[in-house]
Amino acid sequence: MIKARNEALLVAFGRYKSTLLNSLRIASEHGTSTRPSEAEKSWANLTRIALFHIKFERSRARAAEPRHAKPLDDLAKALKQACELTRAAMMESGRHAALVNAWRNETKMMLASARVFESGSTRILEELTAAVQTLARLAAMASRAANDARPKGGRPKGPSKLPGPGVIIGLAGVYRRATGLKPTTTKDGLFFKFTRKCLFALGYRDINPSSLVSVLKGARLQARRDGAALNKPSPFA
Repeated sequence: MIKARNEALLVAFGRYKSTLLNSLRIASEHGTSTRPSEAEKSWANLTRIALFHIKFERSRARAAEPRHAKPLDDLAKALKQACELTRAAMMESGRHAALVNAWRNETKMMLASARVFESGSTRILEELTAAVQTLARLAAMASRAANDARPKGGRPKGPSKLPGPGVIIGLAGVYRRATGLKPTTTKDGLFFKFTRKCLFALGYRDINPSSLVSVLKGARLQARRDGAALNKPSPFA
């Protein structure tokens, strides 16, 4: 039942293929021209975003409750603090040595590697760095989940409720790659027009322009936070 419904929604989205690709083509005339081969790549990415929205965003909108936001906020803060403390320990010579020795003992590093301190230390630092990066990713995900669970302005329910930042950030990435233009958040901007057409194709009607601007700004802020945590560029930057 759910699978059939999802497939029907994806088919409905597919009817807007020409409209959405034409919107990207028009925008690309103001930036880096889209090559013919890029159009199908853009559509493949748009289809993946639509499928993500259909499968997860709808259920997220139903399941999100304000009471879930605080525990997720607390988790994000704790993970961020763990990252900062670990990085600080890795930078300070005294705590660095203690941390390296503790990691060596915890992971039961081979005696031969333990005797060669420089070699063993390098390997340990690589493992510690990877662990910190994982913590940073978890912190970013917890922060995004808390933001999704937090009550939004306007009507809390109904078909006019707009998607969370994940969908908008995905659309910004497609737009940036296809046109070479930085997505903007103004009502008269090309990205605003493209996004509104994409949301219409996803079933959103009577979209309030001011509400959409707020959603775009929220997605831009979230993309900036994710980029800082994961050390990757934001499509809005």
